Amino acid sequence: MPGGSQPGGAGLTAPALLVDFGSTFTKLIAVDSRSGVLVGSAQHRTTVESDLMDGFSAALGQLQAAGVAAAGAGPVLGCSSAGGGLRVAIAGLERDLTAEAARQVALNSGGRIVAIITRAGSTSLAAEVRQSAADLVLLVGGTDGGDERFVVEAARSLAAAGGVGRPVVFAGNTSARAQVAAALDGGGVIWRAAPNVLPEIGRVEVDGVQSVIREAFIEHVIKGKRLSAADRFREIVALPTPDAVLEAVKLVARGQASLRGRAGAESRAGAEEILVVDVGGATTDVYSCLSARNAAASRSGSLVPAAPVARTVEADLGLRWSAEGLVAAARERRLVTGAEADRLGGAAAHRAADPGFSPETPQEARDDLALARLAVVVAISRHAGRDTVVLTPAGADFRRTGRDIRGIRTVVLTGGVFRANAGHDLRGFLDGAFAQFDRRRELVPAQVRVIADSRYILAAAGLLSVRSPELALRLVATTYGTFSRRTDD
Repeated sequence: MPGGSQPGGAGLTAPALLVDFGSTFTKLIAVDSRSGVLVGSAQHRTTVESDLMDGFSAALGQLQAAGVAAAGAGPVLGCSSAGGGLRVAIAGLERDLTAEAARQVALNSGGRIVAIITRAGSTSLAAEVRQSAADLVLLVGGTDGGDERFVVEAARSLAAAGGVGRPVVFAGNTSARAQVAAALDGGGVIWRAAPNVLPEIGRVEVDGVQSVIREAFIEHVIKGKRLSAADRFREIVALPTPDAVLEAVKLVARGQASLRGRAGAESRAGAEEILVVDVGGATTDVYSCLSARNAAASRSGSLVPAAPVARTVEADLGLRWSAEGLVAAARERRLVTGAEADRLGGAAAHRAADPGFSPETPQEARDDLALARLAVVVAISRHAGRDTVVLTPAGADFRRTGRDIRGIRTVVLTGGVFRANAGHDLRGFLDGAFAQFDRRRELVPAQVRVIADSRYILAAAGLLSVRSPELALRLVATTYGTFSRRTDD
């Protein structure tokens, strides 16, 4: 996946520069700060072994040499998943209530959940957090005015013996906040208060908690990992990369609604729904935006409502570090068998041993795309919900878990592999992908329209939307007008 650029926009003096410090590559996108037009892009291998700004400087040099001379002189915004991204341990009162609400919020904040520790397993809370290698602890429990005992005891456990060496975000019962504060402060724990993630049954607080997690990630994780000694790195990074992509998903969904509103079109079921799959070197992330009706129908019978926009992370489905796990998962689902499975198994082993591997032959490029297809299909399957029938003393009971994404008609594929293979026609990339799935039980889409983010602008658009949503939407529209088509055409 070599670096490259698409120069343009002659005469620009200071384009906005959007930077993604990825697990494998550092990507730069230059955008005309007035029109939102993409004027150049470049990438360089992420230099985790030295200083992340080394890779940034090399990519910036490519961009400037390609004709975007003023790149870097204007505003610079960055996101990062380098160094493993954000690993979150959740300490919660009940797995099906506050812990589940916290899981939804943590995933949508760009975190990868490495442990969920509930009251049943909380006797060794501090030890379990340390064992999980989490970067941050999300402490939750109790609706407002409800149970206080768990979060107070959990805070005391985390504070014992000098704490666990990780920042804590408390998003539990606000009535217990004073006692939690006393315990954490007494143990010298770095912590932040957030709104209660589940203030009452049936309502999840998303934005306020996400904002606090984001601040903790930037201040204590990105800067604390010492991925760069440069002050500029700490000034640039504003979001975790998955959070930036999530903002882009919301942006595209809002843009579709806006376009339909201007056209005077009637809203139809599925019109705003979209699925985005980000295939990376370490993980494959899936984002779904559902209509309010289908979001409400998801997680039928649950006391924790499903969010209209949600993200899941599959840590065993990357194209480099976790490539062998990807092939194993595809074999298990019988998505790949026989000689092809053996060939892709060898390709995966080579990539896992050399995460910086870049295809040099047509066959190596085809293998990358084949692995990416497997990652997309398995990840979408895991993201989708399930319908099951459970036998109870009262008889058969219908239960739904997860998200109903059967009505989605558009899938956007993003990630370095699609940028590197921009010349390939991927319109049929997912044809027949879910034919063998039991769509009565697995709530996966049928036939979908595929759009490849071949210029890798989604994370950049998400970053830009924090400062200027209109400019970010223009970036998407001027680069991929097809993003704005109706998803049920």
